[in-house]
Amino acid sequence: MTGEILTALFITSLAGSALAGIILLLRPVTRRHFGYGWQYYIWLAVLAALILPVRISLPQSNMTAPPVLYAQQTREISQTAETEPEMREIGHTPTMQTAAPGKVELLRQMIVGSGQKVLCIVWLTGACAFLLWYLVGYALLCRKIRKNSVEITCPELRQYTDKKVRVLSCGAVSVPFMTGVFRSALILPKRTFTEAQLHNILRHETTHLKRRDILYKWFAALVKCIHWFNPVVWYAVRQINTECEISCDMSVIAEMNNEEEISYVDTILSMLSACKTKAIPLTTGMAGSKKIIKRRLKMMKNKKKISKIMSVVSAVIAVFLLSTTVFASGVLSDLAADDYTIEILNNGEKIELENPPFIENDEVYVPLRETFEKVGAMEDETAYIGYDDGKITVYFGDNYDEADDRYELEIGAAQVIYNPSGELPNSRATREMNNAPILRNDVTYIPYSYALCMLDIKYFIDYTIYDKNGSFVADNVRVVVTSPYENSTPQYTVDQFFKNIGLSQYEQADRYCSDKIAGFYHDDTIFSPQKIVSEITVDYTKDSLNQISAEFYTEYTDNTTPTGEQRKEDNKFVHWKVYLTEQADFSYLITGWESITDVRVDEDGNLIKSFGGSLVNR
Repeated sequence: MTGEILTALFITSLAGSALAGIILLLRPVTRRHFGYGWQYYIWLAVLAALILPVRISLPQSNMTAPPVLYAQQTREISQTAETEPEMREIGHTPTMQTAAPGKVELLRQMIVGSGQKVLCIVWLTGACAFLLWYLVGYALLCRKIRKNSVEITCPELRQYTDKKVRVLSCGAVSVPFMTGVFRSALILPKRTFTEAQLHNILRHETTHLKRRDILYKWFAALVKCIHWFNPVVWYAVRQINTECEISCDMSVIAEMNNEEEISYVDTILSMLSACKTKAIPLTTGMAGSKKIIKRRLKMMKNKKKISKIMSVVSAVIAVFLLSTTVFASGVLSDLAADDYTIEILNNGEKIELENPPFIENDEVYVPLRETFEKVGAMEDETAYIGYDDGKITVYFGDNYDEADDRYELEIGAAQVIYNPSGELPNSRATREMNNAPILRNDVTYIPYSYALCMLDIKYFIDYTIYDKNGSFVADNVRVVVTSPYENSTPQYTVDQFFKNIGLSQYEQADRYCSDKIAGFYHDDTIFSPQKIVSEITVDYTKDSLNQISAEFYTEYTDNTTPTGEQRKEDNKFVHWKVYLTEQADFSYLITGWESITDVRVDEDGNLIKSFGGSLVNR
C-alpha cells in the first residue's frame, strides 16, 4: 500500500509540475492575448492535475501469461504425488538449503519495505503538520475577530449582492477582507470610510464572493498540504493569491468610467498606507504588499479588452492543457501499475484481499496470513502463524486433520518443511519448491503452489488473471498462449477434476471435460465425491486413438437383488478408466469413461475381480 501511495504522489506531482512549467513558458503570449481571468483560473488546472491519480489504458494486444507460470504449478502437482512416499519415510531428512540466502533476501526486502514506510510516514507527517498550521491559524483568526468585532448594518451591501453576508467592524485589523466558506463575513477595520471608499470596498469584496475565491484558496491550501514537498506547488499557490487580486481588480473596473477608476485606485492606495499586517491566508484582502499593489496598479493602467474569439481560444487551450496533462498522468499511472489483476477464489467464491496478489518470478503470490484466514483455515482456536527472524511456522489447529500437521517456511528459502519438530512418527520432510516466500510492504507473500501444498483439498483455492481491460488472461486451469506450448498435462487435468468433484464443484469440474462428458458425473451418480475411494494413477502411454488413460475406483452401490431385497455380501467397487485427449490449444480434456472391472473385497481385504465393462462417450 505504501508503494502505491508514493507512486501516485510522484506521478501527480510530476504531472502538475509539468503543466505549471508549460503555463510559465506560455505566459509572455497569454498575458498579451488572453483575459486576466485566464491567468488566474489556469492554476486551477494545475491543482486538478495534482490530485487526479487516474489510470488510462492504451489499446494493447492481449496480455500473454508466462508459460513458466503454468508449468511450475503443473510440475509441482505432479511432483507431489511422486515424492510423497519418499517424504513420509521415517528418518528421511533431505538436505536443506543454507539459511544465508534467506537472511540476505529478508534483509533486502526489509530495507526496501522500511524505506517506503519511512518515506510514507515523513510525507504524512508533513501533510498533517501543514494542514494543522492552516487550521490553527484560521481558528486563531476567527477567535481574534470574535473578541474584537461588533456586527454592524451596511445597507449599501444590497446594491452588490443578494447573499446573506455578516458585516463586522473589527479593531484588530487594518484592511478590509472577506472570510468564511459557508458563512461569509465582511470584516471592516474600525475606521471611517468615505462613501466612495466604502462602495469601492464593497464592489471588490462582493466580486470575490461571487467568484467563490475563498473556496478556491482553501482548495489550493489543501493541495499544498498534500504536495508540501514540491516547491512548484508553493509557487503555484503564491501565483493564485496574486492573480486572484489582479483578476478581481480588472473585473471591478471593467464597467467603470475614468473617474471611477481613479477613485478605486485611490481607495487601494489608502489601504496601503493604513496596512499594518501581512496578507491573511484563506481570506480575500483588498490590500497587500507594496510589490503586489504596484503590479495591480500597472495592470489596471494597461488594461485592454479581450475579444470574444480570444476568450473562446483561451478556454479551448485551457481545456486542452488540462486534458493533455491528465491523460499523460493517467498513462504514467497505468505504466507504473501492474498490467493485470488477480482474482482469488475459495471453493468457487471470490474472496476480497486487502493485500492484492501479484506475479513475480513467473508465479502468482498471495498474502500468507490473509489468504489462510479468508479461506477459513485458521478458524480453529489452536491455529496460529508464528514469525521468528524470517522463519514462519503455520499450524492449522488440532481439528484440521487427524495428523498434527505443522509447516515451516522461510523468507528467501524455496522449500516447505513438514513437521519441522520431527516429533511425529513420520520424521520431518522437506519439499523443494520453485520460488521462495517474500516480504512486500511488510506483508509475507507465498507462491500459489505453497497454498496448494499446505491447504490441500480441504481448502482448495483457484485464481484468475485479468488484463487491464478486464479480459480473461489465465487461471490455474487455463493459460492463453500465442505460441505452441504444452500448457496442461493429463495428470494436472485429472487431479484438478477430482479436486473439484471432492468439493462438489461440478461446474468447475466441467471445465476439464468435453461437452459430451460434462455433467455425466453430477448429483448422485457413482462419481459423487462420497463414492470415490482411490488415489489416481496416470498412464502416459497413448493408445491407438491418441488417448491417455487414468484409473480410479468408486464404491459399487447396486447392493440389492432384482426383487428389491437387501443382500449381504463383500464390499464392492468399480474399477474405472478416464480417457483424455489432447486439444488444439495443447490442453487435455476428459473425453470418455470406461468401467473395466467389477471388484469385490473379502473380509481380509483381498481383491476379488470379476471382469465386465461399459463404455461412455469414448
